[in-house]
This record gives sequence, C-alpha cells and structure tokens, in this order.
Amino acid sequence: MAREGWPFLAIAAAVSLLVTFVWGWWSAPFWLATLFILQFFRDPPREVPEDPSAVVSPADGRVVERP
Repeated sequence: MAREGWPFLAIAAAVSLLVTFVWGWWSAPFWLATLFILQFFRDPPREVPEDPSAVVSPADGRVVERP
C-alpha cells in the first residue's frame, strides 16, 4: 500500500464501518469503494532488470515503443 493512500483508506474504512452499524447491509457500496481505494493505491514489488539498456515503465504496464 502506497503511503499516500493511507489517509484515503482510513477515511473510507471509517465511513464504511459507521454506515455498517447504522444501515447494515446497505453499506455494501461503501465497502466496495473502500476496496477500490485499496486496489488503487496498491504498491506491488517490481522487478527491475539489470540490463543497462533496458527500458523500465514508471507504472504497471508495458513499454510498447522506444523513441
């Protein structure tokens, strides 16, 4: 989890928990939003090749063209 996402996740989880206590299963959309935030700010480990001529993408994905 990226450090920048912790405040968003904490707020979303707190709101989801509050809505769960008040309205029960009607809180499902709030929990889905919390899961989305968790997925959005994930920070998986990345393997960087040791090849000096390798191109590394700054995000998850593929470099499809070199300039």
